Amino acid sequence: RPLLAEVPSLFGLFNLLHVAALGPECKESRAFQAKIQQTMQTQLQAAGTECPVCLEQLGSSSDEIMVGPCSHALHWGCYASSVRSKSYQAGQCLVCRRTWAFSNIIGSWLLGRFPDQIKMMAEEEGWAFMDDEPPKEFLLESACADLSEHLPLLKEVSMTYEIFTALFHGNCITVTPRGNWVICSDVTVLNPCGRGSLAGSCDEAFQKLEVERLPVASELVSISSLDRCFTLTHFDLHAGAVFQPASLFQAVGGSQILMTWRTPHPLEGFWNEGLKAVLAAGGIIVDEETLLKILRDPDVSAFGRLSFVEPDHLPSGAEVQGSEE
Repeated sequence: RPLLAEVPSLFGLFNLLHVAALGPECKESRAFQAKIQQTMQTQLQAAGTECPVCLEQLGSSSDEIMVGPCSHALHWGCYASSVRSKSYQAGQCLVCRRTWAFSNIIGSWLLGRFPDQIKMMAEEEGWAFMDDEPPKEFLLESACADLSEHLPLLKEVSMTYEIFTALFHGNCITVTPRGNWVICSDVTVLNPCGRGSLAGSCDEAFQKLEVERLPVASELVSISSLDRCFTLTHFDLHAGAVFQPASLFQAVGGSQILMTWRTPHPLEGFWNEGLKAVLAAGGIIVDEETLLKILRDPDVSAFGRLSFVEPDHLPSGAEVQGSEE
């Protein structure tokens, strides 16, 4: 059993709490979980931490909180509300805007709670009282797409200038009106130098594949040199108006660079018997075969907040640095 004083961060304690919850139900386990919660509450109270949504102080014994890998916290209810609000900051910290990439344990816990969020979306939007236009299957696809961006997976892959340019001109990669580089058609690339799937602070590689798949709606988070000594975030790229392949590679100074992509959680992962029962209880019946087909191969339009545009359309007012050769 680890000493709680040795756990370096609030997020570490949050992870430990959920690891402990996976163990056998017993008096000792309940006592240990209570001690973790008390330690978290003490840290929050000592720091005078406020919820970034409701601005009330965190740390009350009655609070259920959500903690990101950056250790910024907010009330679970406020987090759930932000999930349903379809905020453009999906999958990012509301305080520092850092991308949240969770371990399998936290990801599984969230997956178990998201069916209730879909149910609330359906109630708030009145799905049960709608006609079949649009079909319920497409409404559910859109809801799952929204939630998938709150469970992003991070993948670091290496790409050459030639490959990236070919994908750009082949309409597989484009730039949104907000200036974000995104995947608009599934891409599979060789990955000789990248670390593959990342978790936690984005420094932890947990799965390295020679070939990586970047699905629709994957968004570029950062680029770096092969030695990782020089890195630019997507905020840097936007501020520098880096909206062409040539300027992207020139920004790092190499013909091959590392790219970290934020990929949405597979949509079919949200569909299970529990969600099916929750929707049926609310009078919402879907054709399961049609739904699974849609979720396994989602249309780019399901990810509405990304507002996809053609590759030759750049964000309004952007001054492009670099040019195509």
